[in-house]
Amino acid sequence: MPDGIHLFYVDLDETLVRIDLLRHQLGQAIARQPLMILQAARWLLRGGRPRLKAEMAKHYPLDIATLPFNDELIALLKERRDSGAELILATAAPEAWARAVAEHVGIFTRVLATDQTSGNLKGKRKLARILSDANGQPFAYAGDAHADLPIFEAAALPIVIGRSAGLAGRNASKAIVLPPPR
Repeated sequence: MPDGIHLFYVDLDETLVRIDLLRHQLGQAIARQPLMILQAARWLLRGGRPRLKAEMAKHYPLDIATLPFNDELIALLKERRDSGAELILATAAPEAWARAVAEHVGIFTRVLATDQTSGNLKGKRKLARILSDANGQPFAYAGDAHADLPIFEAAALPIVIGRSAGLAGRNASKAIVLPPPR
């Protein structure tokens, strides 16, 4: 590849898809069964966000066909894949949802996601997993949130979704900025 970057890590929520999956699924579950909010609170109290995410994924599978995918990002990723890049879905979403999305999209070689063993894969915890996975190789990272700042700053190529390049911190001058969610 011309820029020497062969690893592309991609966030899921509000990046690959234009919504936050947990908020979306939780909102739908509560709308159908208002008392489900009590169950969600129990899961949260008895295992934190990783347990809540795992239980939601177990009880409320995604309807992949209805997800609003970020077509601009997917087009960029396919171009990079066709040029030899390896694409990895790296997300704080529950592993079951992440795997379902990765299988549907069909461009990712592997998935790094939240599970009850490794905890909520967000911010510095996600950065640690990416650095371990990348094994010293330069990488690109596509994300959308302030929690992604340490990852953007470690990335050789930050890809910022829906915000200004400033979200990439000291790497803002290298950032690719894609349009915000519609």
